[in-house]
Amino acid sequence: MWLIEQFYKWKINRLCRQMYSTGKNIYLTVPFSVSAPELISIGDYSKILGGFTFIGTKGKLRIGDYTEISTDFTVVTDNHTPTVGIPYTFTGSLHINDKSQDIEVSDDCWIGTRVILLPGSKIGRGSVVGACSLVNKPFPPYAVIAGIPAKIIGVKFEKAQILAHEQAVYPPSKRLSMSDLDNLFNTYYHGMKVLGTASISDVDKRKYESKLQELGISPKKFIDE
Repeated sequence: MWLIEQFYKWKINRLCRQMYSTGKNIYLTVPFSVSAPELISIGDYSKILGGFTFIGTKGKLRIGDYTEISTDFTVVTDNHTPTVGIPYTFTGSLHINDKSQDIEVSDDCWIGTRVILLPGSKIGRGSVVGACSLVNKPFPPYAVIAGIPAKIIGVKFEKAQILAHEQAVYPPSKRLSMSDLDNLFNTYYHGMKVLGTASISDVDKRKYESKLQELGISPKKFIDE
């Protein structure tokens, strides 16, 4: 058992060294299948649980800070283009006429199990992606999305809650303003259901504060300038 655990640790550490960049205290678990780790960057305190698959040769994957990604997460940054006179066996393996687009998962996102991101996908910060969703386009901050293909089904917080959340998590230079939120809600979230809450029990608050202390994180400074 000890040898197996050490082998898994070696695999994870090797993958992290091969990535374009990795932040502080990231968390990965096996198994994973990554075709080009040099195209991946992961921010501080982000997690990817087992079953992560990255398929791509040119398109990059960027994951922000404090993002949690559940099991069996699949990212595809390149598409094969059917080409006259060339069977798919060779079109795919030789990457003939591939079309590539970068993919981004921003800060403070939750990605449910078995989510697939296709080329050009962008998950705005603070967003939630429901289990088994297929994402094929950009989505705005604080969206709750789900489905095949994924669409907006709700918003994470009310506007006042987003302002409070932004103040707690982001430095002033990176916070969304009320004007930004008015535009978001008028464009995407009018009449949408709100998923989150501002309430927290004393027990959960103590657990949260204990975890921050364990990780050495100041609740006054999550995201750097």
